[in-house]
Amino acid sequence: LLLAFYLPFILSISESTLSYWSGRISGDVSSKISSSKYLFSVYQPIYVVHFYILASLLGLAFLYYKAYGLKPPKKITFKSAASYIALFIWFFIPFAFMEWLVYIPGTHIYVYILPVIIIISIGLDSFLDFLSEKLPGTVFAWAYQVILFLIFMFIFAQSYAVFVDNNKEYPWEEEKFLAWTFPEPTPIYHLSLFGFPYYRDWEGISEFIKQYPEINAYSTNERKSIVRYYVPLEKDTNKAGFYIHIRNPQTFTETASGEKSEYWMERYDPIFTLTKANQDYVRMYIMEPGTLKEINEKGY
Repeated sequence: LLLAFYLPFILSISESTLSYWSGRISGDVSSKISSSKYLFSVYQPIYVVHFYILASLLGLAFLYYKAYGLKPPKKITFKSAASYIALFIWFFIPFAFMEWLVYIPGTHIYVYILPVIIIISIGLDSFLDFLSEKLPGTVFAWAYQVILFLIFMFIFAQSYAVFVDNNKEYPWEEEKFLAWTFPEPTPIYHLSLFGFPYYRDWEGISEFIKQYPEINAYSTNERKSIVRYYVPLEKDTNKAGFYIHIRNPQTFTETASGEKSEYWMERYDPIFTLTKANQDYVRMYIMEPGTLKEINEKGY
């Protein structure tokens, strides 16, 4: 069934898709450090990585116990451990491919996190059965369930703060959560970000730009990979034109894209803004074409 999808896909793969994946595998598309653990901690910043690691180890321990008991197996038979071997293969092959062959796996790490979640579930459920069987009539099984409930409520509340609450634009800015603070990510890491509350009205920016067909260049502090779909102009600060300044850009670079852009922002008002809670999240300017020296000579 998988081949029915993947064979036509591979045979008809476009040059741009091939170039994209080649860059992700080699790391040529980014000069930053790629770390799946760090990326996971950006999506779930407080203690969730630690919980996953400990619960995974618990799951692996119970998988072994269910298959072989407490003693080391004299012989590993496929029949006695077929489902566990299949689960391990499901985890190991995607993990090996994404972490050893692909330099920037990004959010594609979900392909091995899914079997990890199953391993975690087996571990948590098996430990409850263990407490109920070995310590019947005691408070331990009840206390364990209360602890699990509190852990999952904590993860749920954290996920709500990260992905639903938009009063703060985490991870582009710090956000308070109970007694903790979600930190801004370190910019040395390559971050694959989506799913966070974030809106910059690029459709509106595109429509505004169409009102000025005589302008053929722009500059911005945002990623070109985002802007190119909405602004089909040449990116060149000296030839611009439009300057699009984004608050909390996905480049994590708040400063202007160059001396000319910074100079213009300090002296002229924007002609287009996107404002939320008295904060301008987008400011657009129309600059005089030319270098900073050239526009100064013109009196700007």
